[in-house]
Amino acid sequence: MNVRSSLFATVTDGDIRAILRAALGTTPIEYRLMSGGLFNTTYFVKTADRGDVVLRLGPVNRHLLLHFEHDMMEAEATVYRICAAHGIPASELLAVDTSKALIDRDIMIVRYLPSTTYTLDRAQSPFTAHITARLYRELGESIAKLHTLVGTGFGHVYDVSHGRGHARWSDFLKDELDKLIATCAPHALFTAHEEQAMRDVLVRHTDILDEVAIPHLVHADLGPNNLLIRTDTPEPTFGAFIDPDRAVWGDPDLDFAYMEWMQCDDLWQGYGRSLAMDDASVRRRLIYKMIRWVCNAFVWEVEYGRHDYMVGTVNELREILKKLS
Repeated sequence: MNVRSSLFATVTDGDIRAILRAALGTTPIEYRLMSGGLFNTTYFVKTADRGDVVLRLGPVNRHLLLHFEHDMMEAEATVYRICAAHGIPASELLAVDTSKALIDRDIMIVRYLPSTTYTLDRAQSPFTAHITARLYRELGESIAKLHTLVGTGFGHVYDVSHGRGHARWSDFLKDELDKLIATCAPHALFTAHEEQAMRDVLVRHTDILDEVAIPHLVHADLGPNNLLIRTDTPEPTFGAFIDPDRAVWGDPDLDFAYMEWMQCDDLWQGYGRSLAMDDASVRRRLIYKMIRWVCNAFVWEVEYGRHDYMVGTVNELREILKKLS
């Protein structure tokens, strides 16, 4: 699947050996390309004296990237450090280099964790119903821990860490939408009427957006493949958050706006509360989904070359606009 991406590209044996030597002072015994990634290029590596690791290489064709995607690996490293400091299960960061001095790619190395991932359909879980329920409770508990962390401003983790956070949640969302629309415009993904309609949605909902007054840490990409279940323990247990490179300081509900697959009683029990269903909360989540779908339309069309997925995403976005009218 990953070869369809315009951002994915393998590297040479010499590159891998040079990276492992420079970053960890070791050499690979063996390595293999890991499947599934479209943005980064990822290898499993067995090293001579540093154990099993995962080597991640940032995208090529960086001229195709969205505004926040240029700094995603540094943002990811920041989140891993925050999680480590607060005892939240996440990938163990071993090295990160965004200087592009060794090769013209961002580089990250994390500890390999023997694991599997959560499934979109709980009925397809490889574990018993009892274990699956516990895994979702553990997942809820871990998301709750993540959401207790508070930042100094609203916005992408990288931007906030460099003093570019927003004082109000609505200000960040308006800025984010404007940047996304501007990037999409040359590709004619939306009509001028649709672009204005999306901006109008944020203006009309400014007050309820700013009911979110405290910026909490939000993963912002809680897909099943970014949630690991450890398989090297006596019983399977929640293992780690991975790929938090889209993370923002904002409304915790952002993590639930477009991840309906995970919403179940066991997860809410672990999280400590169920999803709020008042009108303001429902509308905020629809707005988050609208903005994410603008992003996804660009990604599918421009970065991954999946015009069919883009069309489906735009059609879903139009339905969201109707609900928010």
